[in-house]
Amino acid sequence: MRLKIPFTTFLLLAVCIVVIAQKTSLEMSSGKIIDTTATYSRFKADVVKIGLEDLMKSKDKLRFRFWCKNQLVEIWSGGENTYLGKLISYTSKYDPKAYSNPVKKEKIFTKHIAIDTIVAKRIYERAMDISLLDIAGQENIKGWKQGVDGYSVLLEYSDPLKYYMKDYWSPDFQVAVPEAKLIDDFEAFLETTLGLHEKWPAFIDGLPKGCYSAGGVIICIGRKEARRLRKQH
Repeated sequence: MRLKIPFTTFLLLAVCIVVIAQKTSLEMSSGKIIDTTATYSRFKADVVKIGLEDLMKSKDKLRFRFWCKNQLVEIWSGGENTYLGKLISYTSKYDPKAYSNPVKKEKIFTKHIAIDTIVAKRIYERAMDISLLDIAGQENIKGWKQGVDGYSVLLEYSDPLKYYMKDYWSPDFQVAVPEAKLIDDFEAFLETTLGLHEKWPAFIDGLPKGCYSAGGVIICIGRKEARRLRKQH
């Protein structure tokens, strides 16, 4: 006896198969399944400007990015028990007239440095040891405070089934918040391992003369030395 499947049922099954082959989870820092906020839109725009892969489309077994203070570290699976990585420093040319002319295209400067596979594996293992990728979004962490000044750490993760982006306001400003200490310690580990604080000024010094944005600070490259100015707007 031949089993007959109604066309509508067949179509539903086909759709389900396609969905299973794609990422099935999208978690933002707000905890929503889909986040269309301006913050996320700006973040995705920055990803494009910096020339990064959209992790929503990544097919890697695992890939994550740790964003902090105009630098990001990206680690991904390169095969069986092998990990690859890169350190990216980035900034944009500061234009005081940009606020009156938002249509003007922002010029982005970047420097990509490959991370040795042994070092990349150490970074991955450290992230696993402290369960970095399992830390909840800041709004779900007890005692996490918000503020105006300061900085944000962004954690972006992708595997074949899910993607998320979580942001954390000023982990080192938090008091008695264990999750903040884990994030802060991981940043310190990256600094020790990769020399982030040394590579940032080296990147800035190699830019053409002019002024550049670095968070809430404007860095001006002159003939002799860089000057740091507070943003005025």
